[in-house]
Amino acid sequence: MLSIENRIECTMVKGIQTLSKKIHSLPTVGSPHVGTLTNYMELYTERERMKHPIQHYGFLNCHICFNAETENEHTECDSSYTMITVPNQLQTASNDGKFNKGVFQFVINNNEIVILPMNVGLSFCYSGFLLTHRQQIYRKSENYPEFVNIVTYNSRCFFEHMMESFRRSMT
Repeated sequence: MLSIENRIECTMVKGIQTLSKKIHSLPTVGSPHVGTLTNYMELYTERERMKHPIQHYGFLNCHICFNAETENEHTECDSSYTMITVPNQLQTASNDGKFNKGVFQFVINNNEIVILPMNVGLSFCYSGFLLTHRQQIYRKSENYPEFVNIVTYNSRCFFEHMMESFRRSMT
């Protein structure tokens, strides 16, 4: 039986692979510097540095979100695309139709917002640096299972810390 961490990562990898069928260059544009670095990290397989398959797609981390909401519309100084996948989950509704359902909003301008329903099985990517965005829970109820989604991205700060550690290990 896989650990919850491995199941989350496998779900995200499947989402990336699905998107890669439509966007053929996706594995190499996620974060080219991370991809290059992980090639060098393969020198250290005896230290199990390559045990996470998400790294082969240029991402260094993977997060599971429970009823995640963003209060304000924002952009982020990420160094890669953000990938979001909505795994299978219980979606129970009350008699009055309340349930926890995620939606993702892209703010195009002051008059236009694109709302993406986060249905089970959805995988998408976007640039958090270029697109103003936020995630909301629609018809939120504390009495029902939490809405779950998985996200991966690379922040510039995290990447720079990783590079510094890598440089130290080479000397």
